[in-house]
Amino acid sequence: MFSSVTKHIAMGALFCSLLAACGPEAAEPEYGFGEADMQNAIVGDWSGTLTLTGQMPTSFTLSIARVPSMQPACGSRTFSAPACVETSSMTLNATLTTADKTFDAVSLQGDFMVIGLEMNNGELSLAGSGVNLTGGIEVDKTSQTLTVSGTQSGSATMQR
Repeated sequence: MFSSVTKHIAMGALFCSLLAACGPEAAEPEYGFGEADMQNAIVGDWSGTLTLTGQMPTSFTLSIARVPSMQPACGSRTFSAPACVETSSMTLNATLTTADKTFDAVSLQGDFMVIGLEMNNGELSLAGSGVNLTGGIEVDKTSQTLTVSGTQSGSATMQR
């Protein structure tokens, strides 16, 4: 077996290599997408069918707009973790309206987040008065499925 000193040296070398990859001197990662790509993937008018538990399906519209990023008023800090993951996020506002008026121009806030250097899919999360819409957005698909939760639960399928 390894001695205690050998284990400590090996752990130290591993820790240092991880810090070097994620620390302040790490090279900027090469993202395969930009801000406009994220905006094109999620911002705009969506429509589809929303089905709440125990109710008939109803058509809906979801209008998603980008919120300009807020900057900290004073200072802010970021603590890097030894195992880094690149993420990109975009703050959103949305309005949800269903044909049956269960949700009538409900204001939602949330974000769209992509994990990694390529934008194959992302995670949409919107919340408002009594309703949450969450789900994975597959960039190459025209139809997306969301989970509805809050005061009522169900699912929604949307497309542009």
